[in-house]
Amino acid sequence: MEITEERMRIRVKKRKEMWLIAFVFMLALYTYPVHSFYALPQPEEEQYTGQLPEFSIYRLLKIALQPVGKTMYIWGGGWNEEDTAAGIEAVSLGLSPNWEKYSQKQNRHYDYTATRYQIHDGLDCSGYVGWVIYNLLHTIDGIEGEGYVMKARKMAKTFAEKGWGEYIPAGKIKDYKAGDIMSSKTHVYLVIGTCEDGSIVVAHASPPGVQINGTVCRNGSRNSQAAELADYYMNKYYPQWYAKYKPEVKEISYLTNYHQMRWHTEDNFWLKDEEGLRNMKADQVLQKILGE
Repeated sequence: MEITEERMRIRVKKRKEMWLIAFVFMLALYTYPVHSFYALPQPEEEQYTGQLPEFSIYRLLKIALQPVGKTMYIWGGGWNEEDTAAGIEAVSLGLSPNWEKYSQKQNRHYDYTATRYQIHDGLDCSGYVGWVIYNLLHTIDGIEGEGYVMKARKMAKTFAEKGWGEYIPAGKIKDYKAGDIMSSKTHVYLVIGTCEDGSIVVAHASPPGVQINGTVCRNGSRNSQAAELADYYMNKYYPQWYAKYKPEVKEISYLTNYHQMRWHTEDNFWLKDEEGLRNMKADQVLQKILGE
């Protein structure tokens, strides 16, 4: 078929338009923050001020320690009244003043089974992790019913599906690193770090409250390095809590029955790890985040 001058002009015009569209698309990819493609709350939703929070393993763990030693374990704490999603405390920045106030009234005989659904007085395990994640990712208070509180068993997989990290099911986990989120049918916790004997130091909400604990060794021994570290740091930094509640050694199921979500940090893709916390042992991580 003969290509007329008119047809040639049309083809050139279409090619220019295609190149322009491709250029604009690539420019948008280059200039738009990578986090925005992975379920991060958008500026217009939060009346964004232009100041991004720091996305890092270091800040994640610093936030995780804020309620330690001052927040009781409350079944349903961090959830809404309907027990379906995040309550107001879990979508609020900072600690609820009510948590420490309520904690100070308790004694060593605290019975969490008698305080079920006093949802404004403390946190349960998923309420705690949901609160930590909200404070990591957001810059202003949110709306009850939104946020990141859900059944413990769903957390690791759901967060991985958001593009935040890699999901590794129980039985296929090779190691534990700072910031890992571990969830099972009944509980969820954050990894602070691993010890030479295979035990791990964790931060979580577990009766009687939000605390640092150590697990048994990989061979099941309760005389673990992680347990020693948890005891030392709870005594040093949270002496009033420690006087009432000695940290328990957590059982072998913490090393065998949990699914893992490991944050993407390669090339600072999702969370930065400029401090190298994920390559440190538990004692080094604790020293770093506690400023020792």
